[in-house]
Amino acid sequence: MKSLPPGKYELAIEMKLQANPNEARPEIPYWTGQLKTSPVAFKITPGARQIDLKGFFAKTKNSDGPGVPIKITSNDELAKAFEQAKAIDSKKWQDRTVNQVDFSKEYLLLFMWWGSGQDKLSFKVGEEDKKPVVIFEFSAGSTQDDRFHANSFAIPRDVNWRMKKK
Repeated sequence: MKSLPPGKYELAIEMKLQANPNEARPEIPYWTGQLKTSPVAFKITPGARQIDLKGFFAKTKNSDGPGVPIKITSNDELAKAFEQAKAIDSKKWQDRTVNQVDFSKEYLLLFMWWGSGQDKLSFKVGEEDKKPVVIFEFSAGSTQDDRFHANSFAIPRDVNWRMKKK
């Protein structure tokens, strides 16, 4: 299935209903006729998408939640970020990640930290000053099982981001 690009759209639905094709089961109700909706306008805003980092591991020391992410705008910056984080199999992860991002249209945010296995980082797309914004929210887990977390998100270059204030 192909997604629609960000923009303004209008949708109307027209359905033609027919008689029950199952003549052997007349007890099944059916409708005949036509159903048509009024046009509905909607807008698709550019948003973020999570990049697959399942299995990624780095020797970063951050243990205060996701903190400030590393903003990556090119393949060279991606290589540098993985190298500085002391990523295991850095080149493999760079190749895998670069195939999921178009740096001419997007930038990456890379969050890495140690914390509870129940830690969660989620996002939603909102609007501020009539412009889309990606809002990240961190939920700290309550377990004491210290685990490595890495989350990376591709965001359109013209879209800002922020952490939700608690």
